[in-house]
Amino acid sequence: MNFANPSKPGHAEEPTATWYQSAFAYPRWTTDVSTEEELEDVLSLLQQGLDEGALGIGVNSGYVPGVGGKELQRVWETAAENNVPISTHMRNWSQVDPLSSLEGLNMVLGLAATTGARTNICHLHSTNLHDTLTAAEMVASARELGVDVTTEVYPYGIATMPIASAVLLQEGDEFRNRMGIDFDSVRLVAKQRWIEDEADIRNEQEEDPGQFIIMEYLDEKKASDAEILKQVTAKPWIAIASDSIPYTLPDGTPVIGSTWPVPENAQSNPRSAGTFAKFLRVWVREDQLLDWPQAIAKVSLIPAQLFDGLVPSMERKGRLQVGMDADITVFDPDTISDRANIDKPAEASVGVEYLLVNGTVLISDGEIDTELLPGKAIKNK
Repeated sequence: MNFANPSKPGHAEEPTATWYQSAFAYPRWTTDVSTEEELEDVLSLLQQGLDEGALGIGVNSGYVPGVGGKELQRVWETAAENNVPISTHMRNWSQVDPLSSLEGLNMVLGLAATTGARTNICHLHSTNLHDTLTAAEMVASARELGVDVTTEVYPYGIATMPIASAVLLQEGDEFRNRMGIDFDSVRLVAKQRWIEDEADIRNEQEEDPGQFIIMEYLDEKKASDAEILKQVTAKPWIAIASDSIPYTLPDGTPVIGSTWPVPENAQSNPRSAGTFAKFLRVWVREDQLLDWPQAIAKVSLIPAQLFDGLVPSMERKGRLQVGMDADITVFDPDTISDRANIDKPAEASVGVEYLLVNGTVLISDGEIDTELLPGKAIKNK
């Protein structure tokens, strides 16, 4: 589908990573409430995308503090009318009132309850910070009351976004108070260095507002932060997701989707390469917080169930049985492990012995055939 161009109202652009990064040179789209005409354009483009086969609607209101409640209501109603799920980065990115993340979570739960649209909350921990465990209890309670809501996390305490995202434009004391970290917890992805102070980040925002950064909101070396990450990731009903952050070359050039394999010098968030292997290594093999069937459900069945009853083709995913799509990973539970880290984020995981995609063997005896591209796009009809 096409996305609206923030610099040219009524004009559409192809939704590439380059387009997304360039949009941050026009901060009005994140801070100003949409006009009625702009909202109608947005809803029209959403409907076009669904008509063309999109699996659902994605809302990144966490990056758009100016979005209005009436606009969100219309978007949720669109998802309900089309019988597709809606995934959202909740609004408000803050651990203090007013406008705390928990307030934003209550809005999402309310939208799900009043419209009936199946709602998935993206990255519960990165949007709720040190209030994550309270947020998990709120979502669990809503589910028990019959609200059709799910959520996911990734097994890291580091987020990625363009450097001119609204949360990073906050004045220093406001940022520190609301986020519980300072600007030196921000790292420039392509330049491979940490931000020094507020003056440094303001300079980078001016020079290259679309460049990707890493923000360490939970420090895994700090016991209290590590415990939050450990507990929320271990909850059996919460899915595991990588968030699939794109790669960037050291000169800032995005690695486009048709580039394969990923260049060794490509930079990104390590979760793009290491999410599932790290989860299986740490939460199952090392810490034994989950058994293998529980863990495998969190990386396969539970994500697929977001679409149950809504997207028939997704009902053949995440299940190892006759009649399902042959997307199968065979790994060694004793050796499965991530190798990606902040300094080398493109390092492939180890321990996968065989991988089948759409019935085609991509990995055999641990060796990947990079010439094969058997994946196919999934549509909602």
